[in-house]
Amino acid sequence: MKKVLLVGLALLPLTVGATNVLKESIKMKRNYDHNKHRITNSINHTKRNIKEITDGTYVENQVKREVNQTTRKYTNKVDNVKNMTNPDRIKRKANDKLNQEFDEWLYED
Repeated sequence: MKKVLLVGLALLPLTVGATNVLKESIKMKRNYDHNKHRITNSINHTKRNIKEITDGTYVENQVKREVNQTTRKYTNKVDNVKNMTNPDRIKRKANDKLNQEFDEWLYED
């Protein structure tokens, strides 16, 4: 009985440290994924712009993007009203809530 208690007491600090290692590894992976996504998007936008400049459609496409950005506010409102009862959206909201609770646990210190 004493041996089991001593082994348990010896392993207790390791389990506390393992939780912190898990949290740190999850944080590092998220940070890596975020940076990778940002860099990939920058590269893709640069490639797209170069292609549009060589094709001669850059100005035309830039005007389309500006118009879309201006009307997006109203278009998004209409789409949000349409999608309020969409089962996929409800499922996504529930998953987002669970992920938020997980993030609160992850970043609590």
